[in-house]
Amino acid sequence: MSKQRVYLSVDMEGITGVVSSEDVAPGKMNYERFRHQMTKDVNSVITGLVEAGAEEVVVNDSHGNMQNIVIEELHPMAQLISGVNKPLYMMEGIDDSFRCAMFVGYHSMATGKGVLSHTMSGVTRVKLNGKPTTEGEINAMIAGHFGVPVTMVSGDQYTVSELRESLGDIEGVVVKYAIERASARCLHPSVTTKLLTQASKKAWTLAESKKPYEPARPIEFELEFNHPGMAYRAGYLPFVEPVDARTVRVTAGDAITAWRMFWSTLLLGRSSLE
Repeated sequence: MSKQRVYLSVDMEGITGVVSSEDVAPGKMNYERFRHQMTKDVNSVITGLVEAGAEEVVVNDSHGNMQNIVIEELHPMAQLISGVNKPLYMMEGIDDSFRCAMFVGYHSMATGKGVLSHTMSGVTRVKLNGKPTTEGEINAMIAGHFGVPVTMVSGDQYTVSELRESLGDIEGVVVKYAIERASARCLHPSVTTKLLTQASKKAWTLAESKKPYEPARPIEFELEFNHPGMAYRAGYLPFVEPVDARTVRVTAGDAITAWRMFWSTLLLGRSSLE
């Protein structure tokens, strides 16, 4: 029987209209506005998926405290994963029962040019197998472990181009064109609604031929922390290899082990004080 479930991982920096930290942080000036827009972007994707044949959509709120999506405004077809204590974090809930995964509202890597660019927080650079990587590529690796291909991403133009460089031909929805890290030329929500719906239909079809993403093994992560104290504390873990004063390396034979080593290293490093 063919799979009729789709997994959505939803970040906030790449949502329609978002350009500033004021837009994505609880308590800041524009946060409440963009919580609603985040939900609208997700609903636009779900609308296309339902029209294409999806019978169930699991939505993982993947930004900040991961309690941003307004559930009472969410498409009734969706099931929402909310909250931060999730072992697979931005990919919590993924398994081999999904036809495909899609990334909504994503952003470019820490060394990229896009709006609010970063790769997780607490690090100035993350490398996967020797190359600077994105949150999208890391999450595609987790999906690939379960045999699930990633078929769509939305965000600014750099978000789309970076993930296509890693994953190849996927649907990419550019909802804004980055000018600088805190400015962009934004498309109107009525326009991005149509773009997201159309792209999700194509991405549903693409899942028939798209292969899951699997990086070469062994899988190696390098984390360049914001300051040396973070790298020093991360080095408490027995599997962490120091590279220089701010950089450490972890290596594993499979994607989930690599993710767990990467994530625990990052969390321990972030617990360090200046």
